[in-house]
Amino acid sequence: YGRGDGTGRAIAGYISNTASSASCLYGNTLGTGAGVEAKSSKGRGAQFSGKVAQLRLVPGTGSSHPTTAMAAGDFYVDRAGRLWFYRGSRGWFQIA
Repeated sequence: YGRGDGTGRAIAGYISNTASSASCLYGNTLGTGAGVEAKSSKGRGAQFSGKVAQLRLVPGTGSSHPTTAMAAGDFYVDRAGRLWFYRGSRGWFQIA
């Protein structure tokens, strides 16, 4: 738990070992909620930067997109590496 009442970060993590391949922050849930959630009242909900890539979606085990428990705005990468976007009542759209 972290709380910031000033202008700095409420929670920060840092790994100083340049040989480490560990994630700096980790979240996990056995429930149906998100492993990580971010929200901003006046800015972006999330921001990522990285030398290799800004974001990685690990391919799922499915041969295509999911057929249950979707929400508008979902992205999914199937085991063949195809990227899908869920448009709500308009269904899935293959992006790549």
